Amino acid sequence: MMSSRLDARELQRKSVHRMLHLTVGEDAMNYQERNQWKALVYDKQGQDILAPLFTVGSLRSQFGVTLHRSIAAERSEVPDVPCIYFIEPTEQNIQKIIEDCRRKLYPDLYVNFTSTVPRALLERLAFGLNEIAEAQRVSSVVDRYVNFVALGPGCVSLNLERSYSTLRSVNVQDEEIEKLLDRIVNGILSTLVTLRVGVPVIRCPADDAAQLVAQKLHEKLYELLQSAPATGTADLFERAGGYQAEGRPLLCLLDRELELATLLHHTWTYETMCHDVLDMRLNKLSVIENEEDPTKAAKKTYDIDATDKFWSDYQHVIIHEQFEAVDRELQEFNKKHKTMQQSDLNQAITQLPEMQERKRSLEMHTNIAHAILRQIQKRGLDRFYVVEDQFPGTSVQSAMTSLESLINESPNATLQDKIRAILVFYQTKAQQLNDKQVNELMATLDRIGAPRASLAYLNHVHQTNRHRSQLASGGAVQQESSLPNPLMGNHALGTAGRMFGGLLNQAAEATMRNLEKILPTKRELLTTKIVSTLMENRSTKSSEDKANVENYVYIDPKMPPNARAAASSSGSRYRAPFKRAIVCMIGGGNYTEAQQMREAAQEQGKECIYTATNFVSAEQFLSELQELGQGGAT
Repeated sequence: MMSSRLDARELQRKSVHRMLHLTVGEDAMNYQERNQWKALVYDKQGQDILAPLFTVGSLRSQFGVTLHRSIAAERSEVPDVPCIYFIEPTEQNIQKIIEDCRRKLYPDLYVNFTSTVPRALLERLAFGLNEIAEAQRVSSVVDRYVNFVALGPGCVSLNLERSYSTLRSVNVQDEEIEKLLDRIVNGILSTLVTLRVGVPVIRCPADDAAQLVAQKLHEKLYELLQSAPATGTADLFERAGGYQAEGRPLLCLLDRELELATLLHHTWTYETMCHDVLDMRLNKLSVIENEEDPTKAAKKTYDIDATDKFWSDYQHVIIHEQFEAVDRELQEFNKKHKTMQQSDLNQAITQLPEMQERKRSLEMHTNIAHAILRQIQKRGLDRFYVVEDQFPGTSVQSAMTSLESLINESPNATLQDKIRAILVFYQTKAQQLNDKQVNELMATLDRIGAPRASLAYLNHVHQTNRHRSQLASGGAVQQESSLPNPLMGNHALGTAGRMFGGLLNQAAEATMRNLEKILPTKRELLTTKIVSTLMENRSTKSSEDKANVENYVYIDPKMPPNARAAASSSGSRYRAPFKRAIVCMIGGGNYTEAQQMREAAQEQGKECIYTATNFVSAEQFLSELQELGQGGAT
C-alpha cells in the first residue's frame, strides 16, 4: 500500500507559500509573523508559475502582496515595503536587480530564483552590488527549485514552447539547442526537488534528445549529491518520514518522436477539448458569450482552478457526460437555491458563500460547455473524432475511403481539422502505405488548398527513421480493438432535450443525440506501454514489450557519470519494481497522454507524474511540423 498520493501542484504551492512569507527553509519562521505588506516582482517564467497557483486576490489576502509588477516594466520607488523577486537566473535579470538597488526602489530585496543559479551569475550579482555599495539591500538569495508549471496534481509543464521543432531544425544554432537542453534539465531537477520522493533511476531511449537530457541531468544530480554534506542539502530529494520505504522512483525520459499522432488526434474528453478546441493554456481559456447575437457577443476569460470540484469530478469524462453533468448540477443547484429561500435567515446566510461559489463554478462550466458544443456543431468535430478513432481497425483502402468522405463532406471544418485527419491517417498506416498512396494524400492536400509541408516532414521521419516507426506501430495508432464500435454505444444521455436548462436550439439538440452514441475506443499508447514495462522492471515481459525498451539506457545518478557503463551492467541495477514514475516527454505532450499514463499506473496501484517540455495543442504542433517540412528538419 502506497502512502499519500503525490500532488505536484500542492507541493509547489507550499514551496511558493514559503517564499511569499519571506521564509527560506521548511520551518524557518512562523508564517503569520511575516504576513506584512509586500511588493512582488517577477519575470515571464515566474508569472507563468504563479498563474495556476494563486489569484491576484489570494496574493493580497493571504500574503499581503499589494503590488505586483513585471521585472521588465518601468517601476517607481516603493519605500518601507520589502520586495520579493521571483525570477529565472539569467544575466538580464541579474542586471535588473543591480539596477533596482542602484535606484533604491525597495528597502529590502528577497531574491528567489526559480531554479539553481550558476556560480558565475551569483558572483556577478555580488560584484555588482558591492560596486554600488548596496549589498545590504538584498536580505536573501534562494534557489527555490520550482522551475515548472504545475497544471494539476499529476500534470507538469516545463513551459518551453516549440521544443520539438527547436530540437530538430537545421536552422537552430547549437548554442540555442544547448540552452534548451539546460532548461529542460533545470525543469526536471526542480520537479524532483519539489516532489522529494528520492533519487530516481533514469531510463531513456538511446541516441536521441532524451539521452542528451539524461546525461546532463546525471551530471547535475551527482554533483548535488556529492556536495550535499558541505552545503546542508542532504534532504534535497527526500523528506523526513517520506517515501524511502517504498523504494526509489523511476524517471523515464521519452522522445516525442516515439509517438507523434497523439498530438494530432481530435479529442473527446472535457479537459482535452478545453485544450484542443478552446486553446486552454496555463489553466486559462476564453470563450465568446452570446456568440449568436453580434450586438451582445463578448469575450470571457476563465481561470480553471485545479481545486474546483466540478472540474476535478468531470475533467476526464467524455464530453457528452460533461454536458449531462452540467445540466444535472444546474437542476440540483436551482432546487437547493429554492429550498434555501424558504429556510430561516440564519441558515440562508450560512449557506450563501458556498452557494455563490457553486453558482460561479456552474456558470463557468456551462459557458465552456456551450462553447465546445458550438465548435462540435459548427466544424463536425464528432465525425472527425469517430473516423480517426476507427483508422486502426480498418484496412488501408477502407480507411482512405473514410478519410476522403470526411474531407469532402465537412465544408465547415477548418483547414487544420482536415490536415490533422490526413496526418493521423498517415501515422496510423505509414507501415502499409506505398508511394502511390502517399502521393494521393499529397494530392488531397493540394486539392483542399493545404500546404504539403507537414506530411512531407512525417514522411521524411518515416523514411529515415524506419525502426522507430515500427515501434510506434504497436502503439495507439496500430492496435486492433476488441471493444464495440464507437457508433454502436448504448449510453443514453437522457437529458438531451432539456440540456443546459432548455437553452439549446433544435440543431444543437440533434447534435447532442448524436454525441451520446460516441464511445471512445480504449487503446494503450506506445508511450504508456513503455512506461508500464519500465515500472515493472522485470526481464520476463513479452517479446513485444522487450522490443519496446531493449535499447533503453539505464542511469543511476548515485554513481559517477564516468561509471555509466558500469551502472548499465546487470549486476549493479536497481531490481525492485517501481511504485512511482516521473515521466518527461521531450518535445511536448498533451492531456490525452497524461490522462492515460496516470490511469494505467493507478490501475496497477502505482503512481505517475506526467511531465512535458510543454503542453502543446494540435494546431500548435501542426505549425511546428509545417515549419520543419519547409526545409528546417534534420
